[in-house]
Amino acid sequence: MELTAEQAAEVAKLRVMFVTRADHLLEERRTITEDMRRATQATLDGNELRSATRDVVRLHELTTSLHTNLRDEHMAGMDFVATLFRKVLPPLPLARVLVHSYPLYPDAYALATCIAQHHGLLEHQPTQLLLTA
Repeated sequence: MELTAEQAAEVAKLRVMFVTRADHLLEERRTITEDMRRATQATLDGNELRSATRDVVRLHELTTSLHTNLRDEHMAGMDFVATLFRKVLPPLPLARVLVHSYPLYPDAYALATCIAQHHGLLEHQPTQLLLTA
């Protein structure tokens, strides 16, 4: 891609912001799902009614937190794609990406990673959690 050093730096900066946000959300999700597992196990162990009721209420709260986390992850991805394709990449390089990826939609994260790596700006690696998500 024919990008200036400033444009490549902007892509790399956007990528770092996305990876940092995604890492945080995935770590939060791991905590939520672990709490859900514990609450489910406690309910299944045959606790007294009051304890089981408390666990069900806790599961409901955790389910709401999980829903919020998933929504936030989706929005982080959409913000990343929209910013990269509408504000950061110039029209001609963007058109080339779109044509070469047709009929599929281009992978914005892979594109940003390649640009950052090509320009020697790949400073922030995602955690293993993001790589396996």
